[in-house]
Amino acid sequence: VTSLMWIEGKNLLASGDSGGTIRLWDLETQKPIGILDGYSDWFTGLMWIEGKNLLASGSDDGTIRLWDLETQKLIGQLQGHTDWVRSLMWIEGKNLLASGDSGGTIRLWDLETQKPIGILDGHSDLVTSLMWIEGKNLLASGDSGGTIRLWNLEIKKQIGILEGHEGRITNLVSSPNSTILASSTQGKTIRLWDVEVKKQIGEPIGASNIIVQTLNFVSDYKLAAVNTNAEIQYWNLNPESWLKQACSIANRNFSKAEWEKYIGKDIPHQKTCKDLPKDTLTALQYIQEGEQLAKEGKEPEAIAKLKKANELDPNYLYTTPEQRVNQIVARGIVSEGEALAQKGEILTAKDKFEDAKAKNTELDFSPETKANQIHAKQLVKKSLELAENGNIIAAIHKLTDATSKDPSLNFSELKAQAQKLYAATRPKTTPDYNIEEAFKNYQLAEKIINACETVTQTENTPSTDDCKTLKNANNPFTEKLIEHVFESEITD
Repeated sequence: VTSLMWIEGKNLLASGDSGGTIRLWDLETQKPIGILDGYSDWFTGLMWIEGKNLLASGSDDGTIRLWDLETQKLIGQLQGHTDWVRSLMWIEGKNLLASGDSGGTIRLWDLETQKPIGILDGHSDLVTSLMWIEGKNLLASGDSGGTIRLWNLEIKKQIGILEGHEGRITNLVSSPNSTILASSTQGKTIRLWDVEVKKQIGEPIGASNIIVQTLNFVSDYKLAAVNTNAEIQYWNLNPESWLKQACSIANRNFSKAEWEKYIGKDIPHQKTCKDLPKDTLTALQYIQEGEQLAKEGKEPEAIAKLKKANELDPNYLYTTPEQRVNQIVARGIVSEGEALAQKGEILTAKDKFEDAKAKNTELDFSPETKANQIHAKQLVKKSLELAENGNIIAAIHKLTDATSKDPSLNFSELKAQAQKLYAATRPKTTPDYNIEEAFKNYQLAEKIINACETVTQTENTPSTDDCKTLKNANNPFTEKLIEHVFESEITD
């Protein structure tokens, strides 16, 4: 069976098969009541022409046949297609039949004269679906490449292209009020289109990741789909009901920030939910003012504002005014602590985090661990910058410090990352050396410097016996000493 057509008002179903036979079925008895024969090729489409009691059938031989359902006889044959007829659409009120073929051509037929009256060219792929949008006087056509085209039949010209699908258009259906065109593909998605502005409405609708078999409107704003898993899915497409449902869940209007984000600044902030209490918008304004005061540290004033909002509409706050203010204040204190930890002021940052937890007992972290982790993250960042600038030894030293503060960091992975950055920036003429040995020498140099108390600079290699004081990092001898310790590794 290659095609089916429900014959409304007669309780009949027509089916066409690959053997070239059309059968008529009585759905009450579920028995065949007639056979329409005459094809040698299979059927690719059926269309019930309601006002004329005719059934049109398309075939892969390029012909369209017209059948009288009362006599069950062939009464006409429409010829003109040079490719398979893949889709049919009866255009009620205009006495026209539209047909699309595998070559991308759409033909229009006058059923009184059974003659072609126009050709619509534009598709480069086979025309898989046709839909008459009565209220807009438009014909929609979909092809195997995923493109939908809109045609004005008065002038027989294309007036729009709807793009977004990938793959064959398998269904095109128009809402009864002609405001929405729905389309589906083999790619398991359904898209909705506003044919007036020729744009997609919202995001694609998912169909449970299963291919949509059939698509149809149950009412102006209710869409139904049957998928290949034998499931029926419904979608409510009425914006008014969406708004009503959203208001019933949120029980509040848009905040000013939400309004500007989703509606825009050009339209003044107003109520989005008409049935909420009269003072709801005022309550929202009190909350916004209270939260701003809390951010500024004016806690008593903030609490007073939130209490006023609660008196006007208790549905906005999910906590007490005091808890809400404490949450906002705690958030600010945490931000201060994070900034201190990034600078390496661990103890001060830890104190800030403890203050935040005292303010908001719902915060779940260890102040000391949090401070160390933030500082370690900064050390890692600095280490990678050093490596990229060619200072691999100092970079690895920083990583050692970072992993001591945050044991969850993977030293080996970070070191490998630093070495990779270093290798990418080194001049090709620079000889390789053993980074591990050089790093040990760096540690040795630190120990020697820390042991020195005084030093007399000579041309010879200084020893720890000559040192008495050397703690000033700016002392030029520090650099010379490290260079001397590294000499065998760096220059060799």
